[in-house]
Amino acid sequence: MTFRNLYRKTAIALAVTGALAGGQVIADDTDTLTVTAVVDATCDITSVEVLNFGTLDLVNDATSTADITWVCTNGFDTTIALNGGGTSNINNRNMVGASNGDSLVYQLYTDAGLGTVFGDGVNGGSTVPASGAGFGKTVIGF
Repeated sequence: MTFRNLYRKTAIALAVTGALAGGQVIADDTDTLTVTAVVDATCDITSVEVLNFGTLDLVNDATSTADITWVCTNGFDTTIALNGGGTSNINNRNMVGASNGDSLVYQLYTDAGLGTVFGDGVNGGSTVPASGAGFGKTVIGF
């Protein structure tokens, strides 16, 4: 149905309703409006928290957590991958001191038991599946 036809039907229905304003008869005219949309398959990272180990004493190990949150189109499956950071080596991640250049070894995991390294699935570690809408993952740092 074109806009012009819809307009005519609405105008006729209004004219009939107006002509019979005494309340005896009301004319209704209905039709179907078809609505369509194309939703692109996509996934967006919406937030990444800072993974802060706090003050370290370098004698005791420290763990910390941070959340990575994403939203994906329903039915779109992908993976979240992390690279090796400044060292480009997933299996040997290092933080480098801003003032003196000293390095501190750390690792990122996908589980609280520190059993699965969070990586890219190719050069080391495992990726995290991302699908559906409104999912998130906690990253464990050690």
